[in-house]
Amino acid sequence: MKTEQIEGQIDSYQGRTDWPGLTFPLTFAGPVEVFENVAELKNAGAFPSDADVLEMVNSKRFATEKAKLYQNATKPLKAAYEDSSDYKRKNLVKAAVAAGYSQADAEAFAAQKLG
Repeated sequence: MKTEQIEGQIDSYQGRTDWPGLTFPLTFAGPVEVFENVAELKNAGAFPSDADVLEMVNSKRFATEKAKLYQNATKPLKAAYEDSSDYKRKNLVKAAVAAGYSQADAEAFAAQKLG
């Protein structure tokens, strides 16, 4: 086995960064022991059984197919949303801010152009 490091960053929690006593981003780090080969895995008794392998493969297939079905089911919703004034306004404001306008000027511009 060998030791590797895990590290990450949490930019917000539940869409908020104003939690009392916390300053975002939050960072975390720590060690994790990982197997270097299948022989080590088997010797440690951590090798999955046939039933575990079957469950892992079927879970992956299930998740993949569910994602495809979700995309197909929401295709009309996505099209309707992308045709909505809210979507157009949001993207126009975002583009104007990216081009250097202030948030207020971008919103005023979007209101003028989109009504």
